[in-house]
Amino acid sequence: MESNAKKMRSSNIELLRIITMLLIVMHHYVVNSGIAGQFDYNAITPNMLFLQFFGMWGKIGINVFILISGYFMCKSRLTVRRYMKVYAEYKFYVILFFIIFAAAGLTALTLKGVFAAVFSTAYNAGKGFSASFMIFYLFIPFYNYLINAMNEKAHRYLLIILFIVFPVFTTVFFNVNIYNEIIWYAAIYFFAAYIRLYPNKYFDKNKYCVPALIVLVLGAFAGIVVIDLLCKRLGATGAYYYYFTDTPAKLLAFLIGIFMFLVFKNIRIKNSKLINIIASTTFGVLLIHAGGDAMRDLIWVKLLHVSEMYTAPLYRLILHAFISCICVFAVCSLIDLARIYALEKPIFKYFDKRKKDQA
Repeated sequence: MESNAKKMRSSNIELLRIITMLLIVMHHYVVNSGIAGQFDYNAITPNMLFLQFFGMWGKIGINVFILISGYFMCKSRLTVRRYMKVYAEYKFYVILFFIIFAAAGLTALTLKGVFAAVFSTAYNAGKGFSASFMIFYLFIPFYNYLINAMNEKAHRYLLIILFIVFPVFTTVFFNVNIYNEIIWYAAIYFFAAYIRLYPNKYFDKNKYCVPALIVLVLGAFAGIVVIDLLCKRLGATGAYYYYFTDTPAKLLAFLIGIFMFLVFKNIRIKNSKLINIIASTTFGVLLIHAGGDAMRDLIWVKLLHVSEMYTAPLYRLILHAFISCICVFAVCSLIDLARIYALEKPIFKYFDKRKKDQA
């Protein structure tokens, strides 16, 4: 999730990283706490609607993170150092949390558990963002080779096919079986590369992108309400509002992610060291707060008691939701900053020095 051409990464994109990760934390507030299990389509309440709106952003956020990676990496080179920096962060938290929770008795210390922690990439690929991202990232040189071999027309035809096969099939024809995390991340990568390589007035001006984003978000909100009412009328059960966001390939999750990225790409803000530092911890925030069932249970159930807020007054639920998510983000960000300055920087500085001395 980094580029060696850091000067290209202005703080507008780094701010987008922060906002996107906060949106993912908000999504986890709803889906990992058990509170969504209390949704009753025969008794649609303001609290229920708020939680549905509040929690709809997780898959959108995944699309945005891949778009950011694709936008920068399509004109960059994946080095061993870059890959190992991301991979080491991922493995550090997987193994650390397994040891901590096993020692505390919150995770069973089994052979299967040890195997899953040591070989987490192979074990969890296709079943979660982090492991799938590590596999996807390995293919970047080959994606770039294909991108460089195509002209704009061929690239555009590829995007049309990907759009039909994923957002259209999964949304219009309800075929979620076609979705695969790693393949979808590759698809998003090609969309990001097209935006970077073939700019046009619609991609580069917020007078087009902002209204489109507003319409899409309002459409998602309206869709949630309509589906809730249909469920009530038909006596259906289940979280049907995830029709829009249960996989990143759903049409609205895809389009909202695209236009969120475009809006922030087009914003020009002064370079901010603080924003850039906080943004450097966003992958760590994800790895920490979503670090397994035990971590999710600890944060959302045992510490924050989210499910108890379902019947609280709406203003209390709103305050609890926003304050909880901001605090989770802040604490995880501080933890990752400690890792960066205590471990990552010294270790990579040592290896860089050794490589330089041997050259």
